[in-house]
Amino acid sequence: MRLALQAALERFSERPLDILYAGCGPFAPLGLLLTHCFSPLDVRFTLIDIHELSLSSARRVFEAFGRGEFIGDCWACDAATYRHPTAMHVVIAETMQRALQKEPQVAVILNLAPQLKEGGILVPEAITVRSALYDARHEFGPIASARIRIDLGPLLELDAENARDLLRRIKTDAAGARSLPQGCLRIPAGLDPELRLMLRTSVKVFGPAALDDYDSGITYPVHLHKLGSCGPRRELAYCYRLGCKPGFEVWWPSSAAPSSPVF
Repeated sequence: MRLALQAALERFSERPLDILYAGCGPFAPLGLLLTHCFSPLDVRFTLIDIHELSLSSARRVFEAFGRGEFIGDCWACDAATYRHPTAMHVVIAETMQRALQKEPQVAVILNLAPQLKEGGILVPEAITVRSALYDARHEFGPIASARIRIDLGPLLELDAENARDLLRRIKTDAAGARSLPQGCLRIPAGLDPELRLMLRTSVKVFGPAALDDYDSGITYPVHLHKLGSCGPRRELAYCYRLGCKPGFEVWWPSSAAPSSPVF
């Protein structure tokens, strides 16, 4: 986070930097900690949280530490629909769970990333969810190098560069449900039919800072037990659904698509 703000200060001449912190929660930790590294003349935060009590708490925490002057505005609203009055230098979005399920990180980034200034910085810089086949007999042993993983490819890659394109590709069905277009991944032939499916989340925070498997709760692999083993199947179908219960739907094309996320 500190590196991201330093990069923005070097990149932009305007002061203070306009930093939007979406999903700040009751303590706004990613913002509060940064106030010890910068001047309020250089950085100013707009705090957003959908819960009024969390937002009020975050403001009181800043003030209790003598950091109230770092706060520009506070808005109790949905970050997935919020419109900022001007283009922003930095957007911090802290609204995710592993495999981008349950929390609205995708919708928030699709809304906020296009509101960045040209050259503006999104934190995290990139989130990728990939699918892989794994051998449950080796996955949870003490030796990580013994794991058997067959990468099938990305289900979703999310960053400031592709946010506008993803936004244009959202589809709405007759019932008003919104989703990204369905995709399909090939499964190589000749694999052990007992391999099972997992979703792996990786997060590039900024620069060299990154989170991979098991580095954080948000990067723990999601094991799709309901799908069973891969057997003789040769394709995997998937779709990312937005809305109040966001998440991936994943299924074998030979079966009917599920009506809700499989995890």
